Amino acid sequence: MAATVKIGDMTATIDGYAWTGDQPLVDVLSTMLDPEGPPSSDPNPDHTAAMMAVLRFGGRIVRYDKTDRTEGREF
Repeated sequence: MAATVKIGDMTATIDGYAWTGDQPLVDVLSTMLDPEGPPSSDPNPDHTAAMMAVLRFGGRIVRYDKTDRTEGREF
């Protein structure tokens, strides 16, 4: 579930718990990710990482994929 952030005049997208986009923003945001991966209890870790980025550095989320809420599925 990808998410794209705009911080200052730079843009970065996280998809599959990996950042791509403008340097050096990608390098900075990548250091914020847990090297062991996202928690299994997080239904949308890419959106969570994007939220953490904009809370830390300002900016905004310009696009994100919503989590599919399937009936009977627990997170």
